[in-house]
Amino acid sequence: MTIASSSSVYGVNSKVPFSESDPIFSAISPDAASKLACAALGDVYHHLYGMDIAALRFFTVYGPRQRPDLAIHKFAGLLAAGKPIPVFGDGSTARDYTYVTDTVEGVMACTRNDFGVIILAAGASSRMGQPKMLLPWGGTSVLGHLIGLWKALGAGQIAAVSATGDQAVSVELDRLDFPRVNRVVNPMPARGMFSSIQCAALWGGWKDELTHWAIVLGDQPHLRPDTLRALLDFARKQSSQVCQPSRRGRPRHPVVVPKTVFMKLKDSRAENLKDFLQTLPSGVALCELDDPGLDFDVDTPADYEQALRLFQ
Repeated sequence: MTIASSSSVYGVNSKVPFSESDPIFSAISPDAASKLACAALGDVYHHLYGMDIAALRFFTVYGPRQRPDLAIHKFAGLLAAGKPIPVFGDGSTARDYTYVTDTVEGVMACTRNDFGVIILAAGASSRMGQPKMLLPWGGTSVLGHLIGLWKALGAGQIAAVSATGDQAVSVELDRLDFPRVNRVVNPMPARGMFSSIQCAALWGGWKDELTHWAIVLGDQPHLRPDTLRALLDFARKQSSQVCQPSRRGRPRHPVVVPKTVFMKLKDSRAENLKDFLQTLPSGVALCELDDPGLDFDVDTPADYEQALRLFQ
């Protein structure tokens, strides 16, 4: 069940940007109080009956067919008429606005939460000379971008795999308000990427309702959202097969695996993911996509600069 809530539930919270983990007991309007009550009922029904309920806190949605008494509609009308916009208070107030199509995309993504995501963040980044996951990217870090991207794509659960004792990644996950319950630790990252994948497969914290998992490399922040969305749609249609994007016929990452295959990963004796996939009798279904970002990973400073140019 999806509930239309509101950013007004944050009330007089002075901390910005807002976070889902912020206290929300300071409502200052009847609308906010009613939304909080609705969310509380959702918690009760989840506790008593196991219902999955999401309360989406919309931030001033605007766009076509918007109510004419709201600010954006008024502003646009006054600007079109060449009239000044009245400013109330001292002019220092600020507000987040969300275009209606972005809001609809978020609502639709909320209903498609059947896949989990494994973000591999345990690599040594030796060729980069510094941790790749902490490099700046789009106003946050590479790690923050990947988490936000897969959230927007509607992931039912995201887990980040990091190396034991990697304080830098741990601090960044704290900064990003990433839940500690969704953090997986790899005690032997020197064994390579496949060891992190197996740690994720062995982890007991996955939601039961997940049907597929996307194995996400930390060195591909430059992939386009529509590329990943097309891969997920393709994987839903090939529900029993492992799916990979391809570019000019060559398999690329990320890999999407169904539950039956994911369960086999934890006991596999393969040396790497490629060898594991070659043992599958059903093979791999390739989704041909025209995204130049599929052609390379971010391994070196030069790769990083190239990826930034492509992303921008």
